Amino acid sequence: MNRRIASSLAFLFTMLFLAAPSSAYLIAQNLKGARATANLLVSRITVQVGAQWLDIEEEAEVEVVTTRSADKGPWVLEGTFSIPKGSAVTGCMLWNNDTLLMGKLRGKADAQHIFDSLVPPRDSSWARDPLLVEQTSDTVYGLHLFPFQTSGTRRFRLRYLVPLVAGQNELSIKPLAASFLTGNLPSQFLLRLRGKTQGVKIVRGTLVWPAELPSSQLVDLNADTDVRLRWPAGPAGDGTCAIKDRIDSGSWKGEFVLFTGKVPDSVLTKTALRSETVVLWRWISPSQFFDACQDKVTGEFTARCLNDYGRQAVQQADVIGQIAQRAVENAGKIGLVADEGMDDGAEEYPLTDSTTTNYRNLRLWLASITPDYLDWRVPKGGLASGSGSASLEISKNRTRFRSDVQEAGTMYSADSGVLRHLLVVTVGPTPVTGEFLQAPSESSLPGDVSVASSSLVSSTGTYDAHGNWVVATPSASHWPGVDVQALVEGRDRGNLVAWKGISLLRTRETLAGRLTLRSGNVNVSRDISVHSNGQGGLNTSLNVHGTTLGDTVMWSLYNEKGDTIAKWSDAPKWLRVDGDSVMPRLWGKSEAPLSPVFENKEYGPLFGTVDRFYSLLATPTDTVGKKRQATLVDSGVPFLSFKEIFPRQGYGSEGTPTSRTVMTRPGLRIAYLASSRQIHIGLEGIEAKAVEIRDLRGRLLASIGASQLEGRKSLDWRVPDGVGKGVLFVTVRTARSMQCLKVLVD
Repeated sequence: MNRRIASSLAFLFTMLFLAAPSSAYLIAQNLKGARATANLLVSRITVQVGAQWLDIEEEAEVEVVTTRSADKGPWVLEGTFSIPKGSAVTGCMLWNNDTLLMGKLRGKADAQHIFDSLVPPRDSSWARDPLLVEQTSDTVYGLHLFPFQTSGTRRFRLRYLVPLVAGQNELSIKPLAASFLTGNLPSQFLLRLRGKTQGVKIVRGTLVWPAELPSSQLVDLNADTDVRLRWPAGPAGDGTCAIKDRIDSGSWKGEFVLFTGKVPDSVLTKTALRSETVVLWRWISPSQFFDACQDKVTGEFTARCLNDYGRQAVQQADVIGQIAQRAVENAGKIGLVADEGMDDGAEEYPLTDSTTTNYRNLRLWLASITPDYLDWRVPKGGLASGSGSASLEISKNRTRFRSDVQEAGTMYSADSGVLRHLLVVTVGPTPVTGEFLQAPSESSLPGDVSVASSSLVSSTGTYDAHGNWVVATPSASHWPGVDVQALVEGRDRGNLVAWKGISLLRTRETLAGRLTLRSGNVNVSRDISVHSNGQGGLNTSLNVHGTTLGDTVMWSLYNEKGDTIAKWSDAPKWLRVDGDSVMPRLWGKSEAPLSPVFENKEYGPLFGTVDRFYSLLATPTDTVGKKRQATLVDSGVPFLSFKEIFPRQGYGSEGTPTSRTVMTRPGLRIAYLASSRQIHIGLEGIEAKAVEIRDLRGRLLASIGASQLEGRKSLDWRVPDGVGKGVLFVTVRTARSMQCLKVLVD
């Protein structure tokens, strides 16, 4: 298959994926560019349920069909599929009739070259069956499979590991093939569950069953299929659980830790992320939101028009909507007590985040506050202020204030580590009668609620030095007969900041931090970003490998100036899964894994996982042998050994790398000296014009020209520290020829 065509397809599929992140597409196309339909005939998933991950083997049988008799095969199936971030693709298998082929890990450029060499534009009656799996982004993988005959079927199997991420306790187990194939689906797929994990549930829609391990069952499959596994608790969901594993073999020796920690409530009060804000909005004498206005035809004062008070009420509704959006975007909650000054009760919306119907209804109601709404809502000529004695009006307002504040006070939760705030907003005429002011009662508000008072909008302003109109800070709100300012001043304001001149709770979406874990006799530290977990908390992770690791994680958090906000030690509950080699592979695919042992080495070839630089490729030469096939044919995609990762790239016959690799060609000798990390190139008798050294990705690491080589019998080149273990290509050019050899860097 021409790589330009494949690249175009990959781009198309990637764009489709971006438009719909939960889906991807594989399309069948022949070597002339004609399209066909790929149907999923059979799907089988075997799931090994781990401590907090899934080890999945997915087997699919695919058929390619076309309605155009003129379109002939062979067909190539190409496109992308997606899996959650942090997942690891660790193996693939392909059936070539009755022969089982197992994918080997190769450098990405090398794998693409081999795949292309086996897909020429010719008849497909030969037994060349490549399957290529490569990573294209953090969550998107490409799959290329050739050939399919028209109405022919192929069978292949993928193995991938999916971790449970912080803040979640469920993982989907719907077949990947059902989402990335564009044709028909079978009515059911076979789901087999294995493992010893306790307390796991199977979830389908609103139905929940306890999972039996082991078990096998047929599950209905369609576009709406929703099958999930639910753990009793997600990793570090409560900030106390982390996974630790010890591997005792080979270069993996040591302990692997996947730690996701949560900032405790006592520190959250300093970060001000978890917040609960209630807005108390009171209309004072709403009948005075209107003035009589003159009929332009008759000249009579028969109509009523919205005045400054009414227009301010409409503006306040818009600003309260902005405050609500700001609160929930920072993982906070918003509530509203809207007292419209009528004889009925207040409009109430309980504390809510953006995920609930209450929040949507709150925003819709605020958006409905228009001049037309006020004209409809406020009775004509009724409820006029001053209809009774001044003392009676003041008494009614004080009673209403106590009632509204009491309603607001009942909305706050009892959760710890939460910042709470009450914003009092009024609109309408208020008499300036200081002798009638009375200190309000605070008994109905929790003691930790801060209070601010604002009219939200300002009608005044000034021009700055550049001639720009600058709106003044909104004035405080006034409630007849109530000393609101005394309530404001009597409450702690340390957690408030000005937003458009309005005192609101300060918020912070991320924080700089540092996590430290003991490794042997030294401390291993990682500078981290602490992010909102969407549930009113802050989470971060530390993924470490070392010979021995401690059990205590030390935290430090810093503000925007780099000053320390808090320091503390976390002794999580370690979930130990000693000897499970899934852990190193998930560790290698986790976010920013840290290892004093591996340093900057690439983890794809180390653990046998697909990444941006190493791909899986199964070719006809990759048969597993009759005895091994008998054990793998029903289930099993074994993790790759060194031999299966680089079968032709410098490893010994037993699959273990040697400390020194020597490869020779007539007239040319190359050796790698592990002690000094030098490649020694013998040039005696060779009139070398240039020497080039590249890695498996095709990157040029060194280029030595003729002037530097003239008269030399040998060349020593030190491998840079940033180059990890793997194969390098050494090209020696002469006036008449070019020789290219591979050397293993260990």
